[in-house]
Amino acid sequence: MEIYKITSTYIVSEIFADEEAAIINLKSGNYYSLNKTGAQIWRQIEQGFAVEQINDDMRRRLAAGSNYDEAEVDRFVQRLKEEGLIVAAETDSALNVKLQDSENVDSESINTYEPPIIETYADMQEILLLDPIHEVEENNWLIK
Repeated sequence: MEIYKITSTYIVSEIFADEEAAIINLKSGNYYSLNKTGAQIWRQIEQGFAVEQINDDMRRRLAAGSNYDEAEVDRFVQRLKEEGLIVAAETDSALNVKLQDSENVDSESINTYEPPIIETYADMQEILLLDPIHEVEENNWLIK
């Protein structure tokens, strides 16, 4: 099973009321916009779901006749990896990783499938990299 986790503390994200998401990579200065499907996948990655569980959940919630394409989800996850937003999670027992049951995911049904989309923006890169907030340690104290 392929399981991923958010890369580090320098990745911040927010899912908004309209179910779209914004992600900022404070190390590179890039920021990203995810559509509703992309935001759902991001949320499930944050919760520790394997890619197979995400695909199973998506198929279970879709209305009959929807054009769901598992390969699109796989490409989306690959793009998150390429952008450095997620990394493979170690799954050995020493890390105590608990795989959650995909039946416990928000089970709201989806009428139509929309392919996951990630848009990358670099226009604020210089400003984000100048901001000292990205120079904090895990305990949130500014590195001097």
